[in-house]
Amino acid sequence: MEFLISKSYIPFLIIIPIILVLAFIKPQETFDVNIGDTYYVIKNSHLGILLSIVYFLLASIHFLSKTYEVKLYDLTIASHTIISILGLILIWFLIKEINKNEILSFEEMLKNIKYKERLTYFCFVILGLMVLSQIILISDFLIKLFKKLF
Repeated sequence: MEFLISKSYIPFLIIIPIILVLAFIKPQETFDVNIGDTYYVIKNSHLGILLSIVYFLLASIHFLSKTYEVKLYDLTIASHTIISILGLILIWFLIKEINKNEILSFEEMLKNIKYKERLTYFCFVILGLMVLSQIILISDFLIKLFKKLF
């Protein structure tokens, strides 16, 4: 746990090449999100590049907080790192499960639709936690940086 707090930027830098490799294995495939009556379609390569940039910015915030000795709360650092990394992995596995298509009877298909709907809601909860974690870390970093500078 001490390593996670003292070198919190390393897990973010490790996951960036993993994201890029997974995105460019099949770059022409798409990531589909259905919200209500709207479908959002994003190419895997574009999503991988976007996620890599976001995780690089998060690694930069962690690195700058260590470099300029901006004292962030240990709980904030640890929870942000864990939620950001494990949340991304969990969402990836859940989306693989949601997109799995099987030949089922009509009754099983209706149960499967309910199951996939619950998994989708769970993905949104995890995504919400990830966004909240980013907001908390960035606001904590900016507040403490401004206090240190001024």
